[in-house]
Order: sequence, then C-alpha cells, then structure tokens
Amino acid sequence: MNLEVRLVHQDQSESLAVETGAVDLALLLRPPERPGLRQRQLFGDRFVCLVRNDHPLVGRRLTLERYLELSHLLVSPQGQGLGFVDSALLQLGLSRRIVLKLPYFIVAAPILARTDLLLTLPERVARDLAAHFPLRQLPPPLELPTFAMYQVWHDRHEPDSAHRWLRDRITRAFKPPPA
Repeated sequence: MNLEVRLVHQDQSESLAVETGAVDLALLLRPPERPGLRQRQLFGDRFVCLVRNDHPLVGRRLTLERYLELSHLLVSPQGQGLGFVDSALLQLGLSRRIVLKLPYFIVAAPILARTDLLLTLPERVARDLAAHFPLRQLPPPLELPTFAMYQVWHDRHEPDSAHRWLRDRITRAFKPPPA
C-alpha cells in the first residue's frame, strides 16, 4: 500500500473527492452528513493566541482592543482569508488586520518568534510550537468556537482491512500522549 497526503484544491469539495474515489480518506473540520460517508472524530480543540515571549505590546493578558491593534499572521493552507476568528469578529462588527498569510504552521513559528505578529491557532498546535520556539500562549480576548477534526471515508472502504488499519493508525496518532 502506498500513502499520498495532499491538499484538496479550493475548487474541489473534500467530501466529493471521497465520494468519487479520488481520495480514500479525508481529514475535515466540518464533515458532511451524506449517505455513504462514514466519519470518526479524531480530536476536539479550542483556539488560543501565540506571540513571541518578549512581545513589547502584549502583557500577561490580551484585551480585545490590543488584539485588534496588532498585526496578525494567518495560517491558511488553501489561502482563504476568513475562518472561525474572522467570522466571530464579523458578528461583533469588527475585523483584524492580517498582514501575512502562510500555508503552514511550522513556517509561522520562526516568523512569530522574530516579529511582533500575533497568531490565533488551535491549542494543540500552539503547544507544540511553543515547545520548540520562544513563544507564549494566551487566551483569545473574544469568544471563539471550539471545533473538532474528523476523518471521513466512503462505505466502500469499510470492509477493506488495509483501509481499516490506516484509519486506526490515524486515530492513534491524534490521541493525546499519556500523562
């Protein structure tokens, strides 16, 4: 068995790719409720903010006013500009200033460590980045939704032992380490 990991392009639906067989397994934030598709939640998470340890404008607490004054880094694998954070701000009639968009969190970490940018991201990613870079985590100054990541596959793969093995390995990979 060979494994290929790829992003599904913006103009394609990840769930459609699973339905048509173009993709055998997809990791999705919002799995569709469609006949023939199965899903398993891998983990739930919440958003936090990440800044460099010695950020001159951020103390122990981040106010909404300061949050909106700062320049933001956005990680968006598909290059889309609006996500959970921007939707929450829009509901309040607010917006943030995104000055840099990147496709990957790992690229964002060294940039955050050397600039005054702020990044709002999933807590489990923030924890990993802060363990390797001089970064600190803060709670966001606004109510943001929690979210979950799911793996999604088509019914036709249910009896396939190799596919079941892969799903089980992915489930294990996302389990938190023992305390």
